[in-house]
Amino acid sequence: LVTPPAYVAVGGFTALTQVRRASRFVSFGSPWRALSVPLDHYVGSGTSRGIVSALSLLAVLTFGWLLARGPLPGEGVARAAAVVTLAWLLGATYVLPWYDAWAWPFLALLPASRWDRWLAVRTAVLTLAYLPGRIVPMPAPLAGLLSGTRLYATPIALGLLLVVAVRWCLRAPEARRPVAAA
Repeated sequence: LVTPPAYVAVGGFTALTQVRRASRFVSFGSPWRALSVPLDHYVGSGTSRGIVSALSLLAVLTFGWLLARGPLPGEGVARAAAVVTLAWLLGATYVLPWYDAWAWPFLALLPASRWDRWLAVRTAVLTLAYLPGRIVPMPAPLAGLLSGTRLYATPIALGLLLVVAVRWCLRAPEARRPVAAA
């Protein structure tokens, strides 16, 4: 709520140009790439990115609703911020390891849960895929390894983490039911 108005105050609406442009990007490590690449081929990049962006927004809203139903421990503002941040991480089309840093402070304010381990694995997968964090010349074998990791292993791993998160979210109401006394 604070960042966009601050950007506009300092640089005008042109300061948000890159944010608007990046909102239609799909990163190499994203599971959304499995949808965006074929769509790019069949309907063109512009239409494809519009479809994927709309589906991503729907996914973020759905994950927000699912997470708000109960799979995260705790209460209050920290929990609400964790719900919003994790929903965005789960549904976003553009994924980079440093984006996960937004969720860590909010999870740290909540009771320890399996979501801490989930985010640790996700952050580790993305960190390995995006080392060294910028484009620099590398020996061909290392460049090929990083490229293969980013294009294939990372989307698969993030897709599996997504499945785990969905299962946890869908099981949350069951977990909150009282256990019958024997």
